[in-house]
Amino acid sequence: MKRLSIFILISMLITCCQPGSNLLENEPEKYRRELDTYITEKMSHVHVPGLAIGIIEKSKIIYTQGYGLADIENGIPVTEETLFHLGSISKLVTATAVMKLVEDGYIDLDEDINTYLDFEIRNPNFPEDKITPRMLLTHTSSIIDDEEIYESLYTINSGGGDSPISLREYLENSLSNSGKWYSEKIYLESRPGTVNEYSNIGFALAGYLVEVISGKPFNEYCNENIFDPLRMDDTRWFLSELDTAKIAIPYQFENGEFSAYPHYGFPSYPDGQLKSNVVDLLSFLQFFLNNGEGYDVPVLQAATIEEILRIQEPDVDYGQALGWSYSEFNLPIVNNAFLPAKGGEDPGARAIILFDPISKSGFVILLNQELKDFWTEQREICFDLVNKLKADLGLKNMHGINELRIGSIAAGIAVVVVVLVWLVIPKQICPHCGHKFHKFERKCPKCRVKRQ
Repeated sequence: MKRLSIFILISMLITCCQPGSNLLENEPEKYRRELDTYITEKMSHVHVPGLAIGIIEKSKIIYTQGYGLADIENGIPVTEETLFHLGSISKLVTATAVMKLVEDGYIDLDEDINTYLDFEIRNPNFPEDKITPRMLLTHTSSIIDDEEIYESLYTINSGGGDSPISLREYLENSLSNSGKWYSEKIYLESRPGTVNEYSNIGFALAGYLVEVISGKPFNEYCNENIFDPLRMDDTRWFLSELDTAKIAIPYQFENGEFSAYPHYGFPSYPDGQLKSNVVDLLSFLQFFLNNGEGYDVPVLQAATIEEILRIQEPDVDYGQALGWSYSEFNLPIVNNAFLPAKGGEDPGARAIILFDPISKSGFVILLNQELKDFWTEQREICFDLVNKLKADLGLKNMHGINELRIGSIAAGIAVVVVVLVWLVIPKQICPHCGHKFHKFERKCPKCRVKRQ
């Protein structure tokens, strides 16, 4: 009987953690109306001018929708085809481009990057230690950003547009000690491969590896080997490749009013300059959900996609895959969403992509405004929406598939503690019916008489 009680208790705990009913499947039209109301109310409260959303369920695109305005001054609405600045979601494409060359046999993820580069890069604090492509894609290269220099090279303050500085010029002048943008802050005092420290310049360098090895400009390589095969026709790296009238104007909201940024660029563009819409990004997401199958021109094999999504060095970072991160939204405020995801933030832009490889469902959220305050703006329009979509789609956290995340370990410990408490704490006998129950229970569970 005691074993049965334990089984029932654990079953109840597990059941309580399961997602609720799938409204998208049961009442799709009603759900979409409710979702539209939910999003527009959030946007109004946080002062977001425009937002686009795309949802995939069981590998099928089931909903795309635009809300608000892409251009406030001219009253141009956001649609599913409106282009947004993606910020760091761009890194997922850069990682895919690198892995295409890995699959084709041109890059070894664990080789010294100097084998491929046309100028040498070493962390001066550890000159004998190699830096590898894998380290670049997992933010463990020991190369980080000097934020002041990095942000100064955005074209926002010079009228916008694509940066006139080439990717090579930027990298060589930032990473070589004789370069005009070199900073001692750029190299950590930690060995390459031992510490996860977010690095935009590391992904810019990964993009340059693609450029050097393929013999093509990075943007052209992506067009030919990723965007065209995946039918991402409106996704491009440079403003010069796009009709800028289709791009949502980036805004900030301060002192009760919106102000617009120009469309801008930066020389480290493989780390975050991509422009796309929810339709194209859902195509990119489907590519991962379907393990690369179903395309006339193959992009990556299933084994390569599996490697991209594998947590690489759990002892260094428990959630870091190649570009993707399981720990990006592993926060209590979003119910510890331990799933492959990526967020992007830049002036006038916020973007989120997240999916569950098991249920083959996920979503994309794009905004044309930067969200500065974590507890109000970020929580209400981003984290609350992530929570809602995750619950509505029934997305389950992926603990146990690679390394157990910290939150899952804590949850497991909590279950064990509850079971032990249930067994160990002394019981008392109800004077009315003789039933035994725990002293912390206010009433006898059988006759419902309060304990003495």
